[in-house]
Amino acid sequence: MLCRLFGCVRLVYNEMLALRKLRWVEDGESVGFAHTSRVLTEVKREGLEFLREVSSVPLQQCLRQLDQAYRNFFDGRAKYPRFRSRRGVQSACFTRSGFTLEGRNLCLAKIGRIKVRWSRELASFPSSVTIIKDCAGRYFVSCVVEKNEVPFPCTGLEAGFDLGINSLLVGSDGSEVGNPRFLDSALEKLGASQRVLARRVKGSGRWGRQRLVVAKCHAHVADSRRDYSEKLTTGMTRKYDRMFLEDLHPRGMVRNRRLARSLSDASLGMARSMLESKAVRYGKTVGFVDRFFPSSKLCSACGLKNDALTLAQREWTCSGCLVTHDRDANASRNILAEGRSVAARGGRVRRGGALHRPAVPVEA
Repeated sequence: MLCRLFGCVRLVYNEMLALRKLRWVEDGESVGFAHTSRVLTEVKREGLEFLREVSSVPLQQCLRQLDQAYRNFFDGRAKYPRFRSRRGVQSACFTRSGFTLEGRNLCLAKIGRIKVRWSRELASFPSSVTIIKDCAGRYFVSCVVEKNEVPFPCTGLEAGFDLGINSLLVGSDGSEVGNPRFLDSALEKLGASQRVLARRVKGSGRWGRQRLVVAKCHAHVADSRRDYSEKLTTGMTRKYDRMFLEDLHPRGMVRNRRLARSLSDASLGMARSMLESKAVRYGKTVGFVDRFFPSSKLCSACGLKNDALTLAQREWTCSGCLVTHDRDANASRNILAEGRSVAARGGRVRRGGALHRPAVPVEA
């Protein structure tokens, strides 16, 4: 029943997207949500009567999602909307008129009661729930609830962090976080599963079952990576009031074919996004220094720049003050100093409500 619902939602979304594209190409007319909603009502009466067998709520919601996709495109926040595939992630959204909660069970309109293994207690009654089926064949329920976040207590600490591959994070206070390399540890099993998939006849039943095996391997890596990033960023937000990072461009960095897999496995962009959102949520501050700032080449003791430093050199000695530096630790100290300077000048620092505080608590 859920698969039938996903198919109907996908059909309505694709047909209305094709309609809007056709109207624009032939007549130069921009079609909105109201028009597509009227068309949906008409085709449910004649032409696509089977759409009446599923709830009308997720069908209307997919039209709203299509309208929002167009607004995101015209505002420059996203690319042009694309047709949904039956092999991609499937979803159906229910508003309050389309679902109820019966104890620990979820009751959906025209589907019935569904047993849910809840990962946490709901903070309030959901305003909407979305049923999701991922590429690995797993089903999830995503709920939108209202929750009042409590800011983390101020610690008075700040630090600069250098992001990398060998060590995911190196802090100016001496902290270091290793890179677990989840993909590397799963490559052997993943490669074996993909070789079996290559021997199957595409489209056959055995091919479909083996495709799910490969998808579950990828899902396990993605889940492990996300869980690690969530715990890491939450711990950083609890510990520090101000954090400074390099303003890296992960999408451009992965164009290096020699480092693309390692950079993608490190998921630097995802960790940065999580850290920014949690800083806003819990009243902390995240600042960024320019991506072209020579944090690794500057001596954190005397400020002399070592232009001869290569990427392969992990340690180097300053010719001015004769201090030996670890490359990443030295970069993190320079990032902290530059981040303080940027914050003092009122530069590009993203704040979540916390005040700028010194590196250590000030005694009265």
